[in-house]
Formats: sequence, C-alpha cells, structure tokens
Amino acid sequence: MTIIRKEMPRNRFTDMKRYVLFVDNAKGADMKDDRSFKIKSLTECLNKIFKHFGIFSKEFSIDEQILSYYGRNSLKQFVRGKPISLGFKL
Repeated sequence: MTIIRKEMPRNRFTDMKRYVLFVDNAKGADMKDDRSFKIKSLTECLNKIFKHFGIFSKEFSIDEQILSYYGRNSLKQFVRGKPISLGFKL
C-alpha cells in the first residue's frame, strides 16, 4: 500500500477519475431505461476483443459468478443461497 500512496496521491486519483467518461452524459437522457448506459460502449468494445481472441468449441462453457459488493449501487443483485449473495452478477 505504501508504494501506491507514494506514486499517486488520493486527490490526484479522484481528479483523474472525475474526467474518465465513456459516453457523453447529454446522450444519456435518451437512455434512462438502461441503468448501465455509461459503460455500455466499454463493454461492447471489450466483448468484440474477447470474441476475436477467444477459443470457442462445443465443450466450452462460461459460468456466472457474483463479484462481492456491499456499497450503494442500483445494479447489484441479491441471490439467496449463494456463498457470496450480494454484489454484481458477471
């Protein structure tokens, strides 16, 4: 942790995070039904890259998982009976 603190102060990180945008917020007024519209372009780009470099066959399967998250976000889900029951479903 001390290496990270030495290289980048917290205030600089928050300033950088403030200006990283994947979509214009003015365009988001049209997409109020889609809660993940701000990162949609990023996920579409990553999906293209994954399909290009992926190894696919009939025996290949992808399982879902839950990324643990306890903060406030409307995209998190609760799945009863799972070891990690609250978070983002991937």
